[in-house]
Amino acid sequence: MGGSSIGHVIPGVALYFWSLAQLIILRQVQQQAWTMKTGLRAGALFQLVGSSIAVGQELFGGYQMNDLFHNKDHLTLHSVYFFSGLVFLAESCGQLPRESWKLAQCFVNFCIALLLYVHSDMQRMEEHHPVEGFTHWILAVATFGSSFGYAISWGVPSLRVGGAYLGIIWLSVQGMWLLFQSFALYSGYYGDMGETLEMATATSLFIWCFIFSTAIVTFFESKVRLAAGYDDELRHSSLPLAKSTGITYNKVDNTEVEAMLH
Repeated sequence: MGGSSIGHVIPGVALYFWSLAQLIILRQVQQQAWTMKTGLRAGALFQLVGSSIAVGQELFGGYQMNDLFHNKDHLTLHSVYFFSGLVFLAESCGQLPRESWKLAQCFVNFCIALLLYVHSDMQRMEEHHPVEGFTHWILAVATFGSSFGYAISWGVPSLRVGGAYLGIIWLSVQGMWLLFQSFALYSGYYGDMGETLEMATATSLFIWCFIFSTAIVTFFESKVRLAAGYDDELRHSSLPLAKSTGITYNKVDNTEVEAMLH
């Protein structure tokens, strides 16, 4: 079995907390507790500090040169998050157009997905345990999903909110999947099931990761809607369309949210 358990746990925890941090930032901005500038700077701080610590650990954590060579994909992963943090910071200072942070997250996840795909293929060629390469391939799919979510949030105005939450859902799936597999791969959970049963088991675990992550993000999103008074405005909506069709909807006048999500 290649890699190490801690090599999966640390990125998993970091990605999961980054997804929660994004939810909190969006929630604070939507409630007008924070300005857009504050939200972006909080995101920049999280990424810049976290990626700097991770890069330092990779460079000065006692690795031998051959270990450093095999961990260059980790260095690249941490470095693209550092780049994303710089984009957040630059946008908060007015040096980049609005929504540049979405493009940065799209770019980061796309690059990481490519790294994971190549990583899974290398494991297959090096004759690692088959399920190890398969779990990294699934992780690449989740990362592409996150990149797609941020892309449509940036490029499709009608999906700016839904796309952002889709990106966050897939981001939380990445973190949770790494934590699941740090246990499953290095505790002997798969045992001698055989390749077919191992693949089926890993797929089932991934589906449960997606369900659980979606439930968490949906819960946070519903709390945002209640806190922002969406339901009250929905009940008091008196738009002509609502009267004629029986369908009610609302539009919240929240410039900070528009600035963050659109």
